[in-house]
Amino acid sequence: MAKADYLVSEDKDLTVQDETTAELRRHVKVMLSGTFLREVMGWTSEQLEAIRHRKWSDIPEMKEQED
Repeated sequence: MAKADYLVSEDKDLTVQDETTAELRRHVKVMLSGTFLREVMGWTSEQLEAIRHRKWSDIPEMKEQED
């Protein structure tokens, strides 16, 4: 059986904290990506702001794969 501590998602159906997600939240900690990066990975506000509008195509390694 796979184990996970966190579910990182931007999907409001998963991240809303109400009775519809209560069972899910009993098993894993559901977090938005920015919250995960800040709280779990220790990113600063400056680091988060630097990537706020980044796209996959902005990452050099991803551009190489497209070519």
